[in-house]
Amino acid sequence: MWCHPFISNLADGLQDGLILLQMLYKLEPGCVDWKKVNKKRINKMMATLNNDYALEICKNKLQLHIVNIAGADIYDGNLKLIESVLWQMMRYDYLKTFKKLGGGSKIKDEQIVAWANEKTASRSISIKNFKDEVISDSKPILTLIDILKPETVDWTIFDDSGEPEKMARNAKYVLSMVRKFGGTVYALPEDIVEHVPQMVMTVYASLMAME
Repeated sequence: MWCHPFISNLADGLQDGLILLQMLYKLEPGCVDWKKVNKKRINKMMATLNNDYALEICKNKLQLHIVNIAGADIYDGNLKLIESVLWQMMRYDYLKTFKKLGGGSKIKDEQIVAWANEKTASRSISIKNFKDEVISDSKPILTLIDILKPETVDWTIFDDSGEPEKMARNAKYVLSMVRKFGGTVYALPEDIVEHVPQMVMTVYASLMAME
């Protein structure tokens, strides 16, 4: 295994298949046979073979629903197809986390909400569900982090003015804190501000897994 730098462009960053294979290895350690991977002086043919191998792992080992995509599509930077593969991988990862939290079966939204509300009850903060508009300013999530990791939250950064720009900054701070403590982050700041249920759920599940 080896590390590659942070990528800023999906079309270019995933072209040679190496980062994609490392992501798969992270999802399921041992799923990649590195002897089959082209690592040095990669040309188009070698990169396409890497991508084909990554798709083979997705289908056969992770049982992902991957259709109508070949390694050449990834090499050519077909964003629609690349994003479909990444979405399947992301879904696999958080469902794996939810099953772990649920003791083998997928944990329900209501269970995560109940856990969070129990934790923040002492601060008189609660949410009805993951689409509750009170989540927009990030205070419920930041409070939960403050309880799970005492004396780590800098409340001078939090802004309760309700201004969109300030709420986005709050959300960025929340996600940075989750990452800081090793949590998996799939949500974007706007997902919190707009209280997008599915993505907000992944933030709370990450915090629950951290505990």
